[in-house]
Amino acid sequence: MAKKITVKYYLNKNRRETFEFTEQSNNKIIREGLVYSTYVQVIYNQNNTKFKSMINDQIPIEHETIDQLNTTYIHLKRTDENYIRKIMNYEISKYGEDYDLKGFNDKYRLYITSIHDLLGRFLIKELRRYVMVHCPLIFSALNFKIYDRGAFVIFTILNKMYPTFDQHMNEELKLQIAISKEYYELTKTFLNKTWLSEKQLETGDLFKTIGYYEGFKDWNFPVLVDWVNGTHMQEVRQMMKEKAESDEHTNEMIAVIDKILISYEK
Repeated sequence: MAKKITVKYYLNKNRRETFEFTEQSNNKIIREGLVYSTYVQVIYNQNNTKFKSMINDQIPIEHETIDQLNTTYIHLKRTDENYIRKIMNYEISKYGEDYDLKGFNDKYRLYITSIHDLLGRFLIKELRRYVMVHCPLIFSALNFKIYDRGAFVIFTILNKMYPTFDQHMNEELKLQIAISKEYYELTKTFLNKTWLSEKQLETGDLFKTIGYYEGFKDWNFPVLVDWVNGTHMQEVRQMMKEKAESDEHTNEMIAVIDKILISYEK
């Protein structure tokens, strides 16, 4: 019989933080206020751990009880709990029912990161390494630490500065960029237009830090746990099948993405 997983949410009354409330249209600061942090307690096999929920990155909470919170918060809490249970089930499948929750906070923050974000970080790191070695004169001109520029934007800039840039890249990096672009095109219907700019949607440059932006209402994009537990991998296979792509190419895409994503687990 499977052991019970208990997930409880609470507001940390011992810790309030200053939050700047802004207008969504122009980011102008309206006022400052003290907000509570939402914490999660996970209990499993007589072990428990507590950590700060990623919900805090979305909704500033001035209420004193969870019961007073709005429907958006309730929806995010339900989605967050669903991911926590997915992560727990994945960890238990790897380590057995004696899993002790050690390091769960770090795994939680990793496994609910969007796949688009993780691919983008990886590509920027690899492009940075390549430029540092092969194009040192322009290395300082591009701030690779600012993910907001996006891997595709940086790649486009490099190709404009050096028209033959991509011809000199190693084959593996070229394949990773090509597959990542194709993956975006395949999965962009998962992305919520309410929190992506029209420019990003038009250009397809979504390989920036896609994480948890104030204002978005739904986690409707695939995250790492969806990949490692096999569910999103099967979705990708189905979408490729609907596009009449060959099994060989589908397997190549899966293998390239899997190699990148699994590297974050190490």
